[in-house]
Amino acid sequence: MTEALAPITGGVSMYNVADGAQVEEGEIIGYIECMKMMFDICAPVSGTVELIAKLGFVVQEGDVIARIK
Repeated sequence: MTEALAPITGGVSMYNVADGAQVEEGEIIGYIECMKMMFDICAPVSGTVELIAKLGFVVQEGDVIARIK
């Protein structure tokens, strides 16, 4: 199992995939908003995504956003 980590501190503003979806390595699975800028959350590997952080949550850089199995 591999974790997708927050690239920056900010709010989880949108997911492009549903929990349990199949994703490809490098696919953008969602976005974090910080200072009115959007930052990509990318899948580090291919597999099935388990979304951990809820929409609207404020996360710190390095926090787990999702797990890929």
